[in-house]
Amino acid sequence: MIYLAVLIAFWVGYLIHILQHTLQQQLYRNQEKRIELAYAKRFCQLTDQLATSLQLNIELINEKRRLQRCLRELQDQHERTLAALN
Repeated sequence: MIYLAVLIAFWVGYLIHILQHTLQQQLYRNQEKRIELAYAKRFCQLTDQLATSLQLNIELINEKRRLQRCLRELQDQHERTLAALN
C-alpha cells in the first residue's frame, strides 16, 4: 500500500513538473510574440519615417532646382540689363 502511494505521489509530481514546464514554455512563446510584435511595430514606424523623409528630400530637391532656375533667369536678366546700359 505504501509502495502504491509512493508510486502515485511520484507520478503526480512528475505530471506537475511536466505541466509547469509546458506552462513555462507557453509563457516564453507569448513573450516572444509580444517582443516580435513590438519590433514589427517599431519597424513600421521607422519605415513610415523613412518614407516621409524621402518625400521631403524629393520636395527639397525640386524646390532647390526651381530656385536655381529662378537665379539663373535673374542673372541672365541682370546681364542683359547691364549690357543694355553699356
